[in-house]
Formats: sequence, C-alpha cells, structure tokens
Amino acid sequence: LLVAMALMAISIFTRYLSETESQVSGVVLVDARFDRARGLMERLYALGPVRRVKCLLGEHDLMVETLCASTRKWGDVIKEIARSPGLAAHQVLLLTRVEGDRGVPDNQKGNSAKKRGAWRGFTPTREEKSMPVRIASFVKVENGATTHVLAAMRALPEAVRVLSITGEYDIIVEFEAETPEALNEVLVKRVEAIPGILDIRSHFITAEWEK
Repeated sequence: LLVAMALMAISIFTRYLSETESQVSGVVLVDARFDRARGLMERLYALGPVRRVKCLLGEHDLMVETLCASTRKWGDVIKEIARSPGLAAHQVLLLTRVEGDRGVPDNQKGNSAKKRGAWRGFTPTREEKSMPVRIASFVKVENGATTHVLAAMRALPEAVRVLSITGEYDIIVEFEAETPEALNEVLVKRVEAIPGILDIRSHFITAEWEK
C-alpha cells in the first residue's frame, strides 16, 4: 500500500511539474473578418502569453506567436484567441524549435508596440520608405527532408528567422531584403531550388509588434 501511495504521489508531482514548468510555444495563423485585422491585432497583442503579432498580406491575415508556462495555459490562450471578435478562422501550429533568429532591433520592439513596416493604406515617411521588405514563408517538406531544408534556409543571408513547427506546415522562414524584387530573386532562384520542398506560401509582413 505504501509503495502504491508513493508511486501515486510521484505521478501527481510529475504531472504538476509538467503542467507548471514546461514552456510551450506555438504559432497561430489567423484569418480576420473583413476590415477587422487591425483591431484583432491589437486585441491579440494585449494577451499576456502572446509574444509577437505580425500583420500579413496573403492567404492569412495575422501570425501570432505565443509562449506559455504549460500545455494547459497554452490551451487556454488558444481558446481565447479562437473566441476573439473579428476572427474568421485560425490554424494552430506547435513551435518545436527556433532554428535561427537574427532578431528585430531593440529600438523596433517593446511593450509600447512599436511597429515595423506599415498598415495597408498607410503612407510611409521618407525614412520608412527605405526600410527593408520582409515576408513570412510557410513551407511544407518531404518526409525525412526537414533537417536538410532547415540547414539550407539558415544558410541564406536573407533568412532572418527560421522556425521548426508541427502542423499543416513544417517550417516558417522570414526573409528580409531591400526590395520586393530582391526577395523574389531569393525565392525563385535559391529557395525553390532547395531539394525536398513540396510547397511554399509567402506573405508580405506589413506590420510587426514584438514584446
């Protein structure tokens, strides 16, 4: 009986640790209802576990990165995101590893929600016109090719952030260049030539908030 009680106590303690100390990161791709992207971005950014929100131009409207202290808390924030007014649809991806991150300069992030890029329809200043162009590419790869593709992506100078994920996509890569033409050159001549890639869908990042 004592042994059984001890084993039960160990099981409960282990479960407690797993639910309270194991950090879980995830990415949520969000489709917003018509003309609701900005308000939705602001609402999601205000959630405590949300670390980054990017406004996208493409198949999806927002890319939300979360960091939670446990799987239970991660599930709670995913439910809260799903209930957000203005959200039309969402996809949840588990972030397994940050393979490379050259980061956003410190003066471009913070709790004040400093923005990188601009909202659609915003007229940039002279300084903002010279800012680099950034895209987020969602990549599907063949079975067994993930390691090779990740290494090839990390080797590209224009790849400023590389995430390994699980879900509909296998990798998320953020590319940055001085012009859209330069980014197109990277995608067409170098990224699409990497063996093992099944599909790649790219979105312009029009605004980025990071805590």
